[in-house]
Amino acid sequence: MKKFFAFTILLSTLSCSTNQYEDKLIGQWNNFPIGGMSDFKFFKDSVVSFEYGQKRIGKWKANATDIRIHLRKTVSLPQKEHHLYYALNTNGDSLLLKNNDKEDISNFLLLKVNNHWEHYLKELELKIELPIPNFEIHKMDNSKFGIDIYIGYENNLLVAKTIRGVKLRNTKKVAYLVYSTKSEITPQQAEELSFNLIVDKHVPERKIDSIKHILKEFPEINIFRVYHTELENYGKYNVNLEGRTWEWYGTQE
Repeated sequence: MKKFFAFTILLSTLSCSTNQYEDKLIGQWNNFPIGGMSDFKFFKDSVVSFEYGQKRIGKWKANATDIRIHLRKTVSLPQKEHHLYYALNTNGDSLLLKNNDKEDISNFLLLKVNNHWEHYLKELELKIELPIPNFEIHKMDNSKFGIDIYIGYENNLLVAKTIRGVKLRNTKKVAYLVYSTKSEITPQQAEELSFNLIVDKHVPERKIDSIKHILKEFPEINIFRVYHTELENYGKYNVNLEGRTWEWYGTQE
């Protein structure tokens, strides 16, 4: 009890300033793009944690090798103290953590959120810069179900992928995607199904047309082309685990 009280006093005393190690950690980190359930926002004098959708607030300190986090008690959760060993990559955007707990020696990785869209695409290992339209676009009806297809370059080769990273190389691959998707939704949703094309602006139209040619083998499914908009924050995860927080903007083709 005395050790815990002393640690709390230490955090309170030092929370008004940060050291060089803490400066590199300030910001938002999570493992959502790689299938995790943890999100940490490190501020100068506090930390906000979402683990499996549960919000916790507390204090933190760090040195060259360790992060100590004290999370306050909530209505449903007891107070909690984390002692973590950590290592940053050379770019300062990947944080490898090891729990210093005799009952839990697992490692886990957090990625820094500098840009929600770029962060979201890390799972696909793609960089997609959406084109800015010079014409009117509209918000996709959120009552309709869409199959998102991401098109960009990977190692200088053009690829089309699903959010699960499956490459759509031919009609057979697309057919399997369509049939598996339809098996997971209602017949009514299947009638309004669309292919949502999220395409990097550097991809030539002739290349996009070749992909559309494959998609048009399924004439019952509309094609919706996604464009950049300032009205939505594409890629932003909902830390309360209520699904993604954005809708696509674009045009029907």
